[in-house]
Amino acid sequence: MPIALRACLVVTFLGVLAHGAEVTSTASAQQAAAPDAKNLVLQRSDVPRGFPRTEARYTSNARLARRNKIPLSKVESWGRISGYTVSYERPVSDLAVPSTRGPIAIISTVSVHRAPGGAHAAFLWGSSAFLRQGSGSLKKTSIDVQLGDESGVFTGTVTQGKFLFRLFIVEWRENRSLAVATTLGVDGKLKVQGVLALARRQQIYLRKVR
Repeated sequence: MPIALRACLVVTFLGVLAHGAEVTSTASAQQAAAPDAKNLVLQRSDVPRGFPRTEARYTSNARLARRNKIPLSKVESWGRISGYTVSYERPVSDLAVPSTRGPIAIISTVSVHRAPGGAHAAFLWGSSAFLRQGSGSLKKTSIDVQLGDESGVFTGTVTQGKFLFRLFIVEWRENRSLAVATTLGVDGKLKVQGVLALARRQQIYLRKVR
């Protein structure tokens, strides 16, 4: 399956929080007042071999508001300073998709806020937004990942052509940082343990932000 097509599947669910970013002069100025968000997402060394990076960019408050059709003032009320998104995708042909085990795509995002209270408000909004964005196919699981100060694990499926894909999403807050780790793979061949391990790896970076 072409990389661009797989990316579209993920964007369908992940228009929230950090995906689909752009860099603006305002965002660049704000980044100077916060830890570099680029250092708080999954790095190349954190993901399995064979997953080239297909997207890496800073996120702006303005783009986040437009994508989710919410007032910019709402995003700014969270004290969001900056954010970053990185995607890694394994090249897999249509013929090989049905037998592919494990993730085909991995996405890691982060938003840095001025204070824990703002990150908490964004976490609550993000949790409800995932369920709305999934149009009923995305559900919150009962998995207690015990990650950061608060967390949630979501799962759902999306059909593309003759393929049924499974998504696992972990959203969590560590102090004033809000992160989302996502894996996408063939339904029945993707396990939640993989995304939990990736989230715990990203958590190492988030702990450094105070």
